[in-house]
Amino acid sequence: MRNRKVKLLIASILLVALAAPAAVLAYFTDYEEAHGGAVLKLEGETTINETPKDAKKTISIKNTGQTDVVVRVAIYGDYLGDIDCSADDWTKDGDWYYYEGVLAPNESTSDIVANIDVEAAKAAGHDFDIVVVHESERVSYTGTLKDDGTIENRVVRPDGWSSKWKLPTQPVASEEVGD
Repeated sequence: MRNRKVKLLIASILLVALAAPAAVLAYFTDYEEAHGGAVLKLEGETTINETPKDAKKTISIKNTGQTDVVVRVAIYGDYLGDIDCSADDWTKDGDWYYYEGVLAPNESTSDIVANIDVEAAKAAGHDFDIVVVHESERVSYTGTLKDDGTIENRVVRPDGWSSKWKLPTQPVASEEVGD
């Protein structure tokens, strides 16, 4: 009798051991098809408008996406000593010019104009190429509770962006705090 119970126990253990991989395999290979869908855009999309004329290039950035963005541009040329950039609403730090506002969808930055000193570039034997690189970041907001009971959302500085860049100071949205 005891021998029979041991054999039955061993058979049960083997049966469970053989069935377990099948259950595990079924768990990891099961799937369900999804129907329908939605487009999710997490990044802002921008386009650059560069208008060259003589030894100048006028540059602006347009937000063509569906979310608010902040932008920056870097301007390079063969003879960097002769590139003079002048613009309103832009802050320069190193190679980057930071736009001081938030671009809502379909909005554009103010122009930034890059000039080359033609005589100095010719004397140095350089070309007149002005290369522009631009970056944009989707805006993140942080809420601050004010004394009057409202929450004021402000722009969060993107990682890697200069601390000299002036964060937009205008509140983006304000709402009352409920009870």
